[in-house]
Amino acid sequence: PKNWVMTLGYQGSAGHHLTRIKNLVYFYPNPNPNVGQVFTFTPDTNSDFNALNAQLEHRFHRGISANVLYTWSKSIDQISAEGPGFSTNQTYPINDHTERGPSDYDATHNFRAYAVWDLPIFRSRKDFLGRVIGGWQLNGIYQFHSGFPWTPVANNVCPVVGATNLCPLRPIAYNGAAGNNHQTSAFLPPVAGNFPLAAPAAAAFQQNPYFTLQTSGSTADFPGIGRNTFRGPRYQDIDLTVAKEFGLPSMKFVGEGAKIQLRMTAYNTFNKLNLAPFTFGSQSTVVSYFNNGSVPVANSSFGTATSGLAGRVLELQARFSF
Repeated sequence: PKNWVMTLGYQGSAGHHLTRIKNLVYFYPNPNPNVGQVFTFTPDTNSDFNALNAQLEHRFHRGISANVLYTWSKSIDQISAEGPGFSTNQTYPINDHTERGPSDYDATHNFRAYAVWDLPIFRSRKDFLGRVIGGWQLNGIYQFHSGFPWTPVANNVCPVVGATNLCPLRPIAYNGAAGNNHQTSAFLPPVAGNFPLAAPAAAAFQQNPYFTLQTSGSTADFPGIGRNTFRGPRYQDIDLTVAKEFGLPSMKFVGEGAKIQLRMTAYNTFNKLNLAPFTFGSQSTVVSYFNNGSVPVANSSFGTATSGLAGRVLELQARFSF
């Protein structure tokens, strides 16, 4: 159709022999007791990204421009960040192949739509009225993307690997029955909508409704679930902007076309609650833990969000251009 353009495209990339940082005390049974943490760079991880990009564009015509973009993608790697420290740990670093899974920032569906409308209020007038009363513009942006992946772990079940403890660990089996709802309501406390069956406080780990976990002090078993196998809350919001331009008379020191623009933007205009993604090792991802080293206790925060993203934010801006 006239003034519309549709584009379909493929985007892909791959990385090989990327660097991860390994803590060597996990790999040697008898390390030197006088040596603490020893980190080494190892170029043995890979990544790949594939995406279908679709765009529908309405060229600027009669004061209106619009754009709709959709990306269907998959990003896979074995670690999504570099650097020593808990937040970048792998959950089973002694076997890098078990870490292959969706990237921490992978979002399957990503949809954006925006429009610009130059209001027809004295828009074509170049006289005094056009400069003072005209020049109004409305902008709107709608954003939506799938939830980011996360990994269930047991935070203080630390089997001995080499001469140290390895934390956190993934469960050694998934028993099924978890929900697959990614709406905001499914992640609000006190009860996680996808994991409503909280394990009794005195239950053994093997009786957890959803996962079989490592027992305290045992040798590390092979992980029974993959990295980043679950999805967190999805995101969506609407941002709106209203702008007004005032044309200035032609002056020698500013030239023709000088103007002042006043702009107000409301981010997350309707103040929608968006929940923060589940970060590695946060209380949202911990299935259960040992209390005082021996008593298994279910984590009441598991599967629920612990914080939200920003609500409505207003931004005022003035710009003088010449």
